[in-house]
Amino acid sequence: HFILCHSPVGDDFRIRGRKFPALISCMVVDEFMAWPRDALDGVARRFLIDLVASKNLPDENTLAAVAGNMAEVHISIDEANRKFLMEERRYNYTTPKSFLELITFYISMLTKKQSYVASNCERLERGLAIMEQVQSKVEGLKEDLKITMIQVEEKKAATAVLIDQVSKAQAIAEDEKAVANEEEAKTTLLANNAAALQAEADGELKEAMPAMEAAGEAVNCLDKNSIGELKSLGKPPVECIDVCAACAFLLKNEKKKIDWKAAQKMMSNPNAFIDEVKAFNANVIPDATLKEVDQLLALPFFNYETMKSKSSAAANLANWIINCVKYHKIYVKVAPLMAKVEEATQTKSEAEEALAVVKKRVADIEEECARLAEKLDGAVREKERVEQQAAQCLSKLELAERLVNGLADE
Repeated sequence: HFILCHSPVGDDFRIRGRKFPALISCMVVDEFMAWPRDALDGVARRFLIDLVASKNLPDENTLAAVAGNMAEVHISIDEANRKFLMEERRYNYTTPKSFLELITFYISMLTKKQSYVASNCERLERGLAIMEQVQSKVEGLKEDLKITMIQVEEKKAATAVLIDQVSKAQAIAEDEKAVANEEEAKTTLLANNAAALQAEADGELKEAMPAMEAAGEAVNCLDKNSIGELKSLGKPPVECIDVCAACAFLLKNEKKKIDWKAAQKMMSNPNAFIDEVKAFNANVIPDATLKEVDQLLALPFFNYETMKSKSSAAANLANWIINCVKYHKIYVKVAPLMAKVEEATQTKSEAEEALAVVKKRVADIEEECARLAEKLDGAVREKERVEQQAAQCLSKLELAERLVNGLADE
């Protein structure tokens, strides 16, 4: 036995019947009629029961409602087919296969839609969780931004104060530098004047120094024996008495010319006498004394060459007296200049001390300026760092808000 199944849909069954007449004449044709509602409902339940097990359908009641709806849809199409045949004179068939395809399509569509909805729900939950996290972070960023902006304003205010302090300190430093430059110019002028006066005085004193050196050499030639020899003379030459009188004028400031006995008394202690001669200050000779000594110096014998034939000690004393007077006369001429040198030197020293004080003050102010400038640089760097931090925080906040808005749109 052969069982052949043909669908009435289309022209295939009609064409095959004409080509192979035995399909009609030699076989029994059994035409299956449309399925009743109960059959459609049962078939639908049979195929949809797995959806209940897989939780695609919540319960049996929902399954029954879906199966009944499928049967109703299939039966309603049969009525539409009859109406279509009456109006258009054309056949449209609905077969059990069409019903099974409807069931398959429903299962596929339900599964896809439920999967899509579940995916969207999961995505929504993730989005909401992310939004909650981001919102929390946004609030934290806002708080951080408020704190940072307060710090920025504080740093700006502190920097402005430092800038004002540095500006004032620099202005003071410039004023002090101007004062210091002025003082330095004055001190330099005073130093130059003092140096010029000193050079002039040194030039004048050069003439007196040979005389003073000669006087010193003459004193160095004196010794105890020579003085003792001169003192022991009973009747010394007149020239020796005059030399000793000139010594008495210089050493003792005698008012009148002494005799030989007074001269012997003056030289009674040769060592003490020599020390007194060495200690004599040729810078200070009274005018009256100088006048008396000049009268004796004017005598023709009053020189070393003449006196050395009389007494070596008297010759050296004469040489000492001559050179002391010569030195004194030059010194008296240079003394006012030396006073000016001393005054100029004192003024220069005082100016240098004042200049040192001003320079010390300038150095202290410059050091303070440098310290403030360094502090200002640090404050500026700190302000820039805080501003950069605020900008980064603001950028993060904007990105977070954009993310929140984007997630809200989703």
